[in-house]
Amino acid sequence: MTAPALAHAAILDLRLPVLDDHSQELVRVEREIRLAPIVSATDEYLAWLYPGVTLEQIATEWHDAGVSCCIITYDGARGAYLMAPNRVAYRRTAHRAVNASVTDGIVEALGRPGALGDDPVSRLSAVTSQEWLYILHTVFT
Repeated sequence: MTAPALAHAAILDLRLPVLDDHSQELVRVEREIRLAPIVSATDEYLAWLYPGVTLEQIATEWHDAGVSCCIITYDGARGAYLMAPNRVAYRRTAHRAVNASVTDGIVEALGRPGALGDDPVSRLSAVTSQEWLYILHTVFT
């Protein structure tokens, strides 16, 4: 995948912050998710940022804010929850931790159906259910 293709994808990959300022981090995230069609986070990070809110609720709220594809990894990268642009949710679990970044694997696999590049929202929306399943299968096998 070329650098320009990744640049057009606008991926926001969220992890636990170095500083423990919850209110500042919440403001930053709520601002930045509106700029990225693909947002990825860990369940640990989201439990800290949105205590008591389910992954499904977070993904739905992010979609309402304009995110096309939400990727949430859980259980030490043993699984992922993905909400596609059509709001269909997919879960995938591996029997062992995935060595590579789950987000990197999903982004790399998105190149196969041509979902990266100019106009990422339209491209991501064109990915079929079968392709989303294939993408998750690719990352977790």
